[in-house]
Amino acid sequence: MIDLRRYAPVGCLSVAQLLEATGGSLVAGPDQGEWSLCTDTRELSDGALFVALIGEHHDGHRFVPGALSAHSCGALVARASLDGLDMPAELRGPLIAVDDTLIAFGEIAAAFLAVSAPRVAAITGSVGKTTTRAMLASVLSQSSTGLQTRGNFNNRIGLPLTLLSLRPEDRWAVLEMGMSEPGELRMLAEIARPQVRVITEVSAAHLQFFASVEAIADAKGELFEGAQPGDVLVLPADNPLSARFPRPPGSTVVRFSLNADSDAEVKALHIEDKGIVGSTARILVHGKSLVIDVPLAGRHQVHNALAAAAAAHAMGASLSDIAAGIALCEVPGRRMKVHEVAGITVLDDAYNANPASVAAALRTLAALPTVGRRIAALGDMLELGPTADVLHAEAGTQAAELGLDLLVGAGPLMAHAVGAARAAGIRAEAVLDSKGAGDVLLAQLQPGDLLLLKGSRGMKMEAALEPLAALPGGN
Repeated sequence: MIDLRRYAPVGCLSVAQLLEATGGSLVAGPDQGEWSLCTDTRELSDGALFVALIGEHHDGHRFVPGALSAHSCGALVARASLDGLDMPAELRGPLIAVDDTLIAFGEIAAAFLAVSAPRVAAITGSVGKTTTRAMLASVLSQSSTGLQTRGNFNNRIGLPLTLLSLRPEDRWAVLEMGMSEPGELRMLAEIARPQVRVITEVSAAHLQFFASVEAIADAKGELFEGAQPGDVLVLPADNPLSARFPRPPGSTVVRFSLNADSDAEVKALHIEDKGIVGSTARILVHGKSLVIDVPLAGRHQVHNALAAAAAAHAMGASLSDIAAGIALCEVPGRRMKVHEVAGITVLDDAYNANPASVAAALRTLAALPTVGRRIAALGDMLELGPTADVLHAEAGTQAAELGLDLLVGAGPLMAHAVGAARAAGIRAEAVLDSKGAGDVLLAQLQPGDLLLLKGSRGMKMEAALEPLAALPGGN
C-alpha cells in the first residue's frame, strides 16, 4: 500500500484561483503567490498550503498552528474550526477558510485539472480496474506523456493528490476510481469530469455496504451520470447489469465483449491461451481487426484488454499503439504475477479478492498446464456482509468442480469453502491465517506443482510463501 504522505503534489494555484475554486475566504496572510497543496505536515515544505482534513480518527486542524509556525506556508481550514486555532502572530502564507476541507480539496484539484486540460479517462469496476488502467496508460504512453493513478490513490483524497501531480507536458490522465459507498463515484467524477468513462465489470463485492449486486451496479453507474455530450461510456456487453447504467443524452456507448458473436463495438474473435505467459487474441475494434498479445495469464485478462482497447480508441489511440501498449503493460502489485519458488510455479494474485476475481483466478489455475498438481491457497474475501458464508462455500464448490488437487483455506470464512470442497470430493485444509497456510504448503508442495495465492488485502496471503524459503532452492 502506498503511503499518501510520500506522494507530494506539484500542482500550484494562485490565492485567487484557490478562493474561486472553493468559495473560501482569505482570513489572514498574503493574497499573492502560487501555492501547492499538502495533506500531511511531515511532508510539508515552504510554499505549500496545508489542507486540514478531518477523518474518522483524526483532525488535521490540530497540526495547523505548528505547521504555520515552522514553515513559510499557508493552510486550508474549516470555518467551524477557526475559533479553536492558536495561530502565530505573523502568517507567511494564506489562511483560507472553507465549509468543508475535503470538498474544497477536490474543488481545487478540479480547478488545477481545468488549467492543465489533459484528456481524461476514468475507470471503475468490481474487478479489473487496476489492470485495465495500467493497460490503457501503457497504450497512451506509446505516443505521448501522461499521468495514471498510482497504487490505491483512487478515493476522495487520493484522486485530488493524483490530479495535483499533473505536469505541463502531460497530455492525458488515466484515473482509477474506487468505491465503498453510494455517492462516492459521483463525487469523484465531478472532480475529474472525464471524457472517457469505463466500467470494467459489476459483481459481488463490498456487499457489507450494499444491499445487493444491483445496488452495486447502480453505484458504479454514478460514473456515467454526469457525462456530457461527446463523452464516451465504455461498458461490458456480456453483463446484464450494464442495462442499469445511465446513458446521458449526447454521450456515446461503446461495449466490449469476449463473445465473438456479440454485436459489441469491441470484441474478441479468437483467443489462443499461451499458459502462464498470457494469451494472443484477435479482436475487432470498431470494425477493424487487430491481434494483441496479453502478457497476463487467464481469459479474464483478455476481457480487461478489451476494455482498455475500447477506452484507448475513444482517447484517440491508433491500432498499432493499442497492440504495442497492451503487450508492454506492466501491472502493479501482486496481480497474477508468475514466479518460481523451489521448483514450484506460483501464481501470485494476492493483492485482493472478491467472488468474481477468485472464480477467474481458479479457472486460470485449472486451465494452465503443469507437470505437477494444481493447488490453491485462498484467504477470506472480506466486506461481503451477510452473503459471505454462501459466497465462500461457492468458491470451494468451484475449486472441486475444476478438479483442483488441494484447496487451502485461510481464515474463518474460508472454512466454508473448505467444507464445500471436501463435500464435493477434493482435499481441502482449513487454517487460521496466511501463516498457517504457509505451514500446510511447506508440508504439501513438491517441485512441479502449480500454486495460486489469492485473498483480500487484509489477509496478506503473500506471507504464505515465507515458509517455502526452507525448501531446497527456495531462496
